Parts: sequence; C-alpha cells; structure tokens
Amino acid sequence: MQHYVAGFLFSPDMTKVVLIKKNKPKWMKGFLNAVGGKQKPYEFSDNAQRREFLEEAGVDIPEKDWELFCVLNGTSPDFQVCFYR
Repeated sequence: MQHYVAGFLFSPDMTKVVLIKKNKPKWMKGFLNAVGGKQKPYEFSDNAQRREFLEEAGVDIPEKDWELFCVLNGTSPDFQVCFYR
C-alpha cells in the first residue's frame, strides 16, 4: 500500500490557505493542490507532512502542530492519504 500526506496551512483568520500549483504529473499541471506527497517507508504520517511542507513550501512546522483531520483509503491500487491542517 502506498501512503501519502496532504496538508493545508490556513491564515489565522481562516481567509487564506497555502496551496501549490502542480507541474507534474502532466494531467495535473496547472491545478492547485494541498502541500504533500509520498510518505517514506520509515516515516510516520506526521513526520512525512512536516518534511513535505518544508520541501515544497519552505516552512518548517513541527509534527505537534499538524492536526490529522481525515484519512482516505482507496483500492486498486491500494493507497492511503492522511490529511492535515
């Protein structure tokens, strides 16, 4: 099973959110998406969210500050996405 994370960072007044504009894969080019990606086999999902947000947005938010609010499980292929805010 492949594991993914996706995070949403909101402004204090909840009127803005950090998103990324996708360049790849080709079918997603130009679309907006949460900040995240693949979880590495040795990581917990909160560790992966911290790493992905730092890599993609340049902001280091400690694991304790990410709140898991949804887990999506899929089949064919098997996958899991942990959503954080």
